Amino acid sequence: MRQIQREINDVAGFISSGIDEVSNVVRLEVYVATKELRDRLNARYGRGTVTLTGFLKPVS
Repeated sequence: MRQIQREINDVAGFISSGIDEVSNVVRLEVYVATKELRDRLNARYGRGTVTLTGFLKPVS
């Protein structure tokens, strides 16, 4: 989990990250959580390993 946390600190729009040991996930906060970013994280680390939260919402 710590290795994943270190790697995701380089994600564009990074605000913060943390490890939730109870849920066994890495929580990532970014300015805008896009579907593309979520798909990329799922492909690299496995579905549900990184939970993504966006501070802002994408404009349609």
